[in-house]
Amino acid sequence: MQRTITELETKLKSESNRLKKKYESEHQDLIIQIDNLNRTNADLAKANKSLATKLRVASTSLFLNRISE
Repeated sequence: MQRTITELETKLKSESNRLKKKYESEHQDLIIQIDNLNRTNADLAKANKSLATKLRVASTSLFLNRISE
C-alpha cells in the first residue's frame, strides 16, 4: 500500500512539473504575442494619424479650390 501511495505521489509530482513547464512556456508565448500586437497597434495608430492628416489637407485643398472657382 505504501508503495502504491509513493508511486502515485511520484506520478502526480511529475505531471505537476510537466504542466507547470507547459503553462510557463505558454505564458511566455502569450507575452511575446502581446508585445508584437502592441507594436503593430502603435504602427497602425501612427499610420492612421498620418492618413488623417493627409485627408485633412486634401479636404482643405478641395474646399479652397471650390471657393476659388
